[in-house]
Order: sequence, then structure tokens, then C-alpha cells
Amino acid sequence: MKNHSFRRLRIRLVGWNWSGFFSNFTAVVLGIVITFVGSDLLQEHATQRDIKEMMQLIKTELVANRAEVVSAQEWYLNQRRVASYILSNEGNYQRDTLNMYSPLVFQLISVESTNDALDMLKVSGLMQKIAKKEHVMQIIKAYRCIDSTVNGIQSFRNMKEDAFARLSADKAFLTFDGSKFDNVGKWNFYIQLPVMHQLLETIITYWFGNPFDDDIAAIDEAIAAIEKAD
Repeated sequence: MKNHSFRRLRIRLVGWNWSGFFSNFTAVVLGIVITFVGSDLLQEHATQRDIKEMMQLIKTELVANRAEVVSAQEWYLNQRRVASYILSNEGNYQRDTLNMYSPLVFQLISVESTNDALDMLKVSGLMQKIAKKEHVMQIIKAYRCIDSTVNGIQSFRNMKEDAFARLSADKAFLTFDGSKFDNVGKWNFYIQLPVMHQLLETIITYWFGNPFDDDIAAIDEAIAAIEKAD
């Protein structure tokens, strides 16, 4: 009985196809490798797709913020033009020009910027997976420049609000009956007030040149980088 069992085992061993075994084993290993590689490729493709979609959100937000920065700069430049006109044409104002532009002196604005897309990029974990780190730095710089514009306009607003508060406490201003004068007559009076005179001078000298050109340029660079990578 034992001899017969040994003989059957020996026959099985002798008849084993070792080349077939290795072929099957190799096929299994290759299948596992291909599965992992394929999974990695699919994951990488999904990551790149998510990055591309996120960059489009960043671009859309930067374009909207850029419009706010450009608008803020134009508003300030108009403020400076009006203040310069009023100071340099004292006693010789053109009624139409004064009526059209003098209300800007009393105008206040704030810059409405958003950084929702940037916040999404930070929390998504995609920022670390962007291949070109210089693009990340350009985006961060652009948002910092936007914040700089926001803070600059807020500082300018605070300066004007402080001047308006002092003007409202000025005895001569409080006792002046503006209803008896047209706009030219009012400004001939306003310009004599030290608070108003100082306000106009401060508006003119608060910034030189185009104060937010560098901020706009930084935003444009970030947008161009996103478009180039697309």
C-alpha cells in the first residue's frame, strides 16, 4: 500500500510542468503589477483633472478681483484729478465741471475682493501636487497684491472719514447756510476751511503715479501662468 502511494506521488512530481508553473506565476505577477500601475495612472489622471478644474476657478476669481483693483485705481485717480482741479482753480471754477466732479470728494468706497478659490486650493491638498511651484508662488503673490489694494483703499477711506469727522465738528462749516449758494459758491467757501484744504492736499499726495499698477501686473502674471499651463 505504501509503495503504491509513493509511486503515485512520484508520478505526479515527475509529471509536473515546471515551465507552465513559472508561466502562470509570471502572468499573475504581471497582472498585479499592471493593476497597480493602472491604478496609479488613473489616480494621477484624476489628480491632474482636479488641478486643472481648480486652476480655472482660481483664474475666474483673479479676473474678478483684477476688475476690482482696476476700478479702485481709476476711482483714486479721479479723486486726485478733482482735488487738483479744486485747489488749482480756486475762485475760477467752471460750474459744469464742478457740478460733475466735486461730489467725488465726499465719496467713499471699499474694494470687494474674494479668495474662496484660493482657500479651496489650500484645503484640497492639490497645492502640493502642482508640478510647477513657480505657478503656485505667482498665484499666492497675486492674492497678496489684491489684499494690498484692499488695505490701501481702506486706509484711504479711513483718512477721509477722519477728515469728514473733523469737518463736521468745524464751527464755520456747521454755521454755513449752503442753501443760499450754488455749487461754485459752496466750494468758494469750503476751500477756505483748513480741514478741507488739508483733505484735498492729502488726496493729491496720498499716492504717486498709478498706485496699483504693480498689483495689476502681478495678477496678470498669475493669470497668464494658468493659461499657459492649461
